[in-house]
Amino acid sequence: MDRETALKKVIHFCNYQERSHQEVEERLLEWGVMEENIPFIIQELEKSDFLNESRFAKEYAYGKFKAKGWGRIRIRQGLERKGVPANLIEEGLKVIDEEEYISRLTLLIDKKFESEENPNLLEKNHKVARYVLSHGFEPELIWKILKAEEI
Repeated sequence: MDRETALKKVIHFCNYQERSHQEVEERLLEWGVMEENIPFIIQELEKSDFLNESRFAKEYAYGKFKAKGWGRIRIRQGLERKGVPANLIEEGLKVIDEEEYISRLTLLIDKKFESEENPNLLEKNHKVARYVLSHGFEPELIWKILKAEEI
């Protein structure tokens, strides 16, 4: 695929949703674009503001938190897999409101605690903690909330 055709096609790809550099590079390689053309295409996308990794990190973090209820750990791992640099990951995580984050975590803990039938309080707390950990929330924060609620 020639450079101009690839550029038009990848613009459509980036218009659909925010993309990371790594996603764009992988897609271009899938389409058979020659590797020496990729830096030019990436540069053109950045100049035209179709590709902005900072914006991608913020959208990804906000979207995964709001839609999927992911915690910061899981979001960070997702951004790392997408090849986003550490400084932009931190920038992206800042879009999550702390109060809303704690509220979401508390709600998740409360819901899981209610659904657990184990009468042993310690075992119940550990099951709840493991469940919430799997959503990517920080262990210290989970235990702080569990202890504060005296669950």
